Amino acid sequence: QLYENFVEEIDAIDNGIAQAEGEPRYALTTTLSARVGHLNPRWNDPDQDTEAGFKRAMELVGSEFLDRLDFYHRAWLPARALVEEAVRRRFEVDSSGQVLELPQGGCPWKEHLFQLEKELALPRPLQLVLFPDRGGQWRVQSVPTGPHTFQSR
Repeated sequence: QLYENFVEEIDAIDNGIAQAEGEPRYALTTTLSARVGHLNPRWNDPDQDTEAGFKRAMELVGSEFLDRLDFYHRAWLPARALVEEAVRRRFEVDSSGQVLELPQGGCPWKEHLFQLEKELALPRPLQLVLFPDRGGQWRVQSVPTGPHTFQSR
């Protein structure tokens, strides 16, 4: 997970591999790689010492890496059990088996759901996810067509 969602992006950008085919619709200028690139001395800076920028880049990337590692360890991995239990209980929520109820909001459920649908070979894809927000109100969210899309099934 850490490779797919952190290292691969940096490696691909560093090696000039485009994210997608065709002309991008907009420029991505605030990625970690771009922020590291902005730490290089400007062409017209009198001080062309790259060592200071390199040290700052190491701190920036190290901090981002540790933050992402902490997220996967403390949030993403524990969410798998919640999503798996919700998938197993889906018929208790709705007889169609296409509605998932999570015990709390903010849980990173999308990637887990897509993986579980494949692993368990679910006959019908889930359509809706219900969860309470921090204020105790219930929310409903459509399941997207993919883990990184906005289009609903």
